[in-house]
Amino acid sequence: YDAEKTMRSRPPYSYPIVLLFLLTTALLLKWRQQFGIWGMDHLVAIAGNFFVFLITLVSLVVIMKGISQANTMSFIRSVNIAFIVKFFLVVAAVAIYAMTAKEINRGAILVSMVLYLLYTFLEVRILLNHMKRRPDGEE
Repeated sequence: YDAEKTMRSRPPYSYPIVLLFLLTTALLLKWRQQFGIWGMDHLVAIAGNFFVFLITLVSLVVIMKGISQANTMSFIRSVNIAFIVKFFLVVAAVAIYAMTAKEINRGAILVSMVLYLLYTFLEVRILLNHMKRRPDGEE
């Protein structure tokens, strides 16, 4: 199984994540007045969207490199590393925001949490689809 050849022969696996980022950013910008009415800061939500997008992309790249390794433990290690790093980066980002913001915007944090779940769902779906395409019996 040649993972490099497979990745080059079809569109990049990050397209759905980039599409989700562009779509959510456009919606957040379009609904900024509605967010203001609800007491949410759309800029905090956009920053959260950008942050979650970046860490999801990095996580996906790390896991895809782990998939391309011949050793199954390399894949498991890459999944664990990606999850732990992603988790601690999110915790650090929320802690930094909480310490530096004059007023914590709970609504925007909630929107960012929902976006985190959407990006994670999409990441898992991409990985499962990629794993399904692999020939049976090969690691």
